[in-house]
Amino acid sequence: MALTIFYEAVTRQVAWIFAVLFAGLSIFTMVALIYWAFIDTDPPIIYSGQALTDHNGIPTNKFKAGDTMLLTRSFCVGRQASVDIDRRLVSLDGSNSYFVSASTTVLPRGCRRDTRSIELPKSVPPGEYNYIASVSYENNFLTKGVIEAPTVWVKIEP
Repeated sequence: MALTIFYEAVTRQVAWIFAVLFAGLSIFTMVALIYWAFIDTDPPIIYSGQALTDHNGIPTNKFKAGDTMLLTRSFCVGRQASVDIDRRLVSLDGSNSYFVSASTTVLPRGCRRDTRSIELPKSVPPGEYNYIASVSYENNFLTKGVIEAPTVWVKIEP
């Protein structure tokens, strides 16, 4: 009889401990999910300026197919992030798109200025285009997004 009373008391204590642990874990999980879903949504990169030049450093927006252009961008990274960057030329009316390059990179935290050498595809016909760089990021398993760097107008001459 005494053993039964002792067993019931211990069982109640253990059940109480598991209930408290389960409730605490549930609250922690809810807070984490709310944070990831609604608060941790900002893109990791913010652009603040850009300049386009030819391979000699002379400012211009006019190039020939196959030329190399230098694009300098200023940006700040709020948190270190691994991003996928897809670069392409899109005709102004949106009817044609030409792949330029793609890369995956880790952006360390901080502000900087980056100059990228971009070789224009040789197959691009003369015309006016927007150079578009789409940046895909993932803050956490609930928050993914795509932002576009500021568009650059480019004229491909014959």
